[in-house]
Amino acid sequence: MASETCDGCQRDVRIGGGGENLWTLEGNNTGGMTIELEDGEEYFLCFECLEELPENPTSTDIQALPDRSDNKQQTADGGFQFLLAGIIFGVILGTAVWILFNNPEQWVPIGFASGFLIVLLFGRVFEFLRVGSS
Repeated sequence: MASETCDGCQRDVRIGGGGENLWTLEGNNTGGMTIELEDGEEYFLCFECLEELPENPTSTDIQALPDRSDNKQQTADGGFQFLLAGIIFGVILGTAVWILFNNPEQWVPIGFASGFLIVLLFGRVFEFLRVGSS
């Protein structure tokens, strides 16, 4: 995964795309973009810094952005792994309902709902653990 330093906060920002996402299927997103000011100067800024800029930013506005270089690099949420775990769990639970209650009409909604719940729970638990450890 490529990264570039944000010109505003000095934090390393991920740049997604390319062949890496083709093989991992994670689809990591870019955490920032390059902007060109009216005077022709270009800056690479993370999305947090972009949100803090006024309507027509100047070089002074970019230099006034807070330094967050001590923060860790922006990371992907790992959503693909959670989605896969939720699908597997949903299929298992839906199949169990079908077998135990002989009710095939409930197989899809129960499987989908339980899989979606697992995706949300895993995402929140790991987000809590990741934030708590930093």
